[in-house]
Amino acid sequence: MLSAKRIRGLTQALMFSGALNVVTLSLFLYWMLRERPPTPYCESKPASLEQQQIPLADQRGWAEVMESLSKLSFAHLVDLLTHTQLIENGYAERDVALACLIAFHHFDVYRALPKEPKLHQRRLMLWQPKGRELSVPLIVYPDLTQEQFDAIIQFARTERWPLTAEGLFLFLHKQKELDKVEESLIETFILTPEFWTVEVLFKRSGQPPNKMELLRLLLEGNWRLLKTFVDQQRALHDSSDARRQRLLLDYLQAGSSTAALLLLKMEWEFSVKKLDDLQVLAIIKLMPAEAPESGRFAKEMLRSPRSTQVWQQASQWLYAQAGESAPTKWSYAVVAARFLAEKGGLSPARKVESPPGLPKGGGSTLKKKS
Repeated sequence: MLSAKRIRGLTQALMFSGALNVVTLSLFLYWMLRERPPTPYCESKPASLEQQQIPLADQRGWAEVMESLSKLSFAHLVDLLTHTQLIENGYAERDVALACLIAFHHFDVYRALPKEPKLHQRRLMLWQPKGRELSVPLIVYPDLTQEQFDAIIQFARTERWPLTAEGLFLFLHKQKELDKVEESLIETFILTPEFWTVEVLFKRSGQPPNKMELLRLLLEGNWRLLKTFVDQQRALHDSSDARRQRLLLDYLQAGSSTAALLLLKMEWEFSVKKLDDLQVLAIIKLMPAEAPESGRFAKEMLRSPRSTQVWQQASQWLYAQAGESAPTKWSYAVVAARFLAEKGGLSPARKVESPPGLPKGGGSTLKKKS
């Protein structure tokens, strides 16, 4: 057996060996750390794409973003109203998306935020699409809050027709038959200030047309014609008969058959006696065949001392409605006998061989006596 002295010596040797190993390991670590600094956390393992910080600003410029967003649909642009990544000058992608909704889809931001005074802060920016010479005006709002964007998104997603009056008009204008248009679309447009302005003018007359007649009148023109009238009315507040007559003549010039009919129904004396021949010819061309006022007007033009061209156009209209072919050689006497006869003969005022306003024996043109 080992003596106590021998055991004590072995223990001391073991302790010395352990201490020596600790010292050696410490010196080795010190040397390694002194030669190579600690590895930073960012170099230890690259972050995945999902873990990386989202870029604070878009690498694209304003024009490039506009080129992309201008081609998107209404619904896609509404989805982008939640994107807050900056582009230029403090504007985010959602600001550009809202500008595109307004410019290209006629989104009505004022109905979305009807009580927001901050909408008066707006900036006009011009964007020139590639390959085009003309720039597109864009309106951006620099100070919209998150709450306002939330309200805009809610309005865009829940409102059936979240469009301006111009957008509603253009949507209706594309429809071929009003009878097949959604009733909600018609009701929405009828409630616009633009339609109301026209309606107020016609309500001043003794026999105002109904809303559908007015709607047909407006849709037979274009938006610029309606917008010009509304802007003038806001400045002048002119509700006179002359203003109504002028509006109907403007739509008549635009090719509106409803304007021709309303002139005959509401402005008979004015249409028969005060219009020039070009305006009368336009009415004859556009007036609907089924309206009793149309036939009456054509006959009245034959009785009037107007130009031969007016007589001929009026007679051609009457022959067409009667389902007859007009004579090859036009004669006022023949036309008068066919359409101005009353109970088998001409009316007392028409019992002449000459057209009205000409001496007896004259034809459809005046001849200078030698």
